[in-house]
Amino acid sequence: MKQRILALFCAAVLVFALAVPTLAAENASYYFGYTDVRAYATGGGEVLFEIDVDATHTMLEVGADVVFVYEQQSDGEYEVVATIEREDNDYMTVENSWFACIDVRYQGTPGKKYFADIGCYARDANGSETLYFLTNVVTA
Repeated sequence: MKQRILALFCAAVLVFALAVPTLAAENASYYFGYTDVRAYATGGGEVLFEIDVDATHTMLEVGADVVFVYEQQSDGEYEVVATIEREDNDYMTVENSWFACIDVRYQGTPGKKYFADIGCYARDANGSETLYFLTNVVTA
């Protein structure tokens, strides 16, 4: 009987020990609770990049820091053709909010393929963080 209780106790300790790192990994960012970035072809060569950011609490600024737009070249490789930065575009962040839904538009060439590497951004009184995410590829 004592062996059975000891075995159950050891199993419970093992399960708990394995669960704690998993919980910590899910909440690895102090700033971000959820992020999603997507690309859509809207017609006439225009590409729309949608950026959804939910912070873990109210931020001084939340949204996108930078959008690197990639275009497929004739050799099949992708290269950066535009860099859209927060410092030059006030609409890329929202102030005093815990979430932001941002649309960034890029006028590409019809028939070309595009995607973006987007830096999601959050800043509070303690500092800031930027996490990068890739969108899907779309044909403009």
